Amino acid sequence: FFTGFRAPPYVIHDVFVYPQPLYTSYTHSLETSSPSTPPSRTLPTHRSLSTLRPLGEMNRRYSLGALLFRITVILLVILCDKTCSLSSVLSLRKHTLDAILYRGTPRGLEALQDLSELSTFTRKTYNSCNDESSQAYIIKSLLPTSSVNSVLSKLKQLDLSTNPDSVDGLPSHHLNLIVDGRPKDEDGAAQELLPHLDTFLYKNLLSKAREVTGCPHLEINEVFCRRYGGRTERCGISEHYDITSRLTCVVALDDCAASGTQGLYTLPTGVYHTSERRFFPLSAGDAVLHAWDVLHGVNIEPEHERASLIVWFSEGTDAAPRDWMAERNDAVGLFVRGIAAEADQEEPPCLAPHPHDLYLKAAPDNAFAMNRLAVLLEEGAMNEERVERAREVVALLNEDIGTDDEIVLGGGEGETVRLARRIWLASALLGSASAQEALASSLLDESFNVIEDAAAAAELRLLGAVFCGLAAAQNHPDAIEAAKQLFRLVAQSSESESDFEENWVIRTLACL
Repeated sequence: FFTGFRAPPYVIHDVFVYPQPLYTSYTHSLETSSPSTPPSRTLPTHRSLSTLRPLGEMNRRYSLGALLFRITVILLVILCDKTCSLSSVLSLRKHTLDAILYRGTPRGLEALQDLSELSTFTRKTYNSCNDESSQAYIIKSLLPTSSVNSVLSKLKQLDLSTNPDSVDGLPSHHLNLIVDGRPKDEDGAAQELLPHLDTFLYKNLLSKAREVTGCPHLEINEVFCRRYGGRTERCGISEHYDITSRLTCVVALDDCAASGTQGLYTLPTGVYHTSERRFFPLSAGDAVLHAWDVLHGVNIEPEHERASLIVWFSEGTDAAPRDWMAERNDAVGLFVRGIAAEADQEEPPCLAPHPHDLYLKAAPDNAFAMNRLAVLLEEGAMNEERVERAREVVALLNEDIGTDDEIVLGGGEGETVRLARRIWLASALLGSASAQEALASSLLDESFNVIEDAAAAAELRLLGAVFCGLAAAQNHPDAIEAAKQLFRLVAQSSESESDFEENWVIRTLACL
């Protein structure tokens, strides 16, 4: 959307574009309008076991009672961490609902600003004691320093591949060393690097991987290097599952992630908001081993650079999805099986459940499955029988936003679009930035198709701005770009400075 208009001169402020003539007075207006200015808040820090001071530092032998007391305190701290995590998830949902229900009011702006602060708050470090549901293991000093230095120095001299990444379609900035179990030569780089890694890969790491999985037939299938930041201009990769890897090993080639606030991260099960990311603390040579069903991504702040070595393992050297996920019928397993079935074009449909059926089963408990299901509905890609089952999923999700249902459900694009919006809404309330951006796009698109009804168009645009703001606060790139364009559009259509200042779309976007 947003085509065919010309924008006046702008100056950049944060991520949004303000019209130059209106910027100063509008900023002053927000600073002086106390009723709509959200109060500053001190957000609670995330407490972990690392903050627990050692008990019993006195030089004495512990009695049974003292030992039980020690264990009780540790269990209470773990329970407190889990309670805080649950509380933060519920808080995210409440703030998201407030931003939607109270849009166009100071309360709605306050909720959006709180969510924006959460997204930029102190990054959390992965703690295996509190994230035991995640099958991820940190191994210190796995790759020798000499190998780290050799690989990193060579990597910095190379022009890496810019082929589209399979996750986000952006330039991947990677170098393949082993593909389908066989060394791959790209201008001799693989032949130069592999001798520094051969012992590590096939003796130390492979035996460790077989031990962790209990699979004696595990083999190295893919080995590649990646770089982030610096001249690559890639600061991360969004959350995903490694659908063709039985087990993944990520080795840090520098100290970018040593503080536990940069680089590789995971999310607790059932949580999707960026504020709940858990970053792995990895110094150069440290590694993470994680299973295929661990949701993970990469993110570094702009001033950092990161390099890593990634190893994918499979049961044999065939890269196609294999038996390790065949019997998984939980929400994550069903979704990953669906993605794998769509990716594997050669497998006859009769040999496995149809991916659409897998998404329908997984959707009630997995935001990724919800998002994929909503896209298929919006595109009209599902047959009538599956559309009927999608109606049942929507009824099961049972998400509504009160009297605003007709706005979210409305539109003249057909029932499948309305079903898609309801599913995106459920996912958006779980914190999924992709769902928030998709819903914003759908609502804003429709707002330009009902221009004869000015009130309906304005309401759709405001609600679209809220969802756009929710996703932009989580640094969703498409949402940020859409917010800039929406800002320009309102600035261009405003008849006066006061119209611009008082427009709730502008106030919604500017509070982030």
